[in-house]
Amino acid sequence: MAFEVAYDKFTAHIPNHPARSLFFSCQAFDPKFIHFEDALRKNIQQYNAVKEFENPSDELLREWGIYCGLNNELIGEVELDKYWLNKATQLPILSNLALDYIWLPISSCTVERSFSMYNSLLDSDRQNLSLDSLKRLSMLYFNGV
Repeated sequence: MAFEVAYDKFTAHIPNHPARSLFFSCQAFDPKFIHFEDALRKNIQQYNAVKEFENPSDELLREWGIYCGLNNELIGEVELDKYWLNKATQLPILSNLALDYIWLPISSCTVERSFSMYNSLLDSDRQNLSLDSLKRLSMLYFNGV
């Protein structure tokens, strides 16, 4: 019963989620997804929710071609940040994009939590902080220092 309720919520919410196309497009930065047997996955146009893929530059298209041609690499378990940092010299544009997009929050919980934490910084005792002090306090607070 609980599974059915959860599944019903999932099927009602996910297909209509406003960020669904962006999350789908972000799969392009996972080499295991791109190099799976389906050749259609290598079509950059289907990932156009990534703004830079809407009208890609010639250099980005060149890098995309190289990335899609890397089939010979052994892709086991891979940490995406390390993978893209290692590709920064060979694929600088694509690597920069990937390192931005792979860190998107997968839910609004993180964003809501950060707003809540920020509001606690602005309590009545801290209303007169300078902008510089507020920036420093935020940095300390959000980095757990």
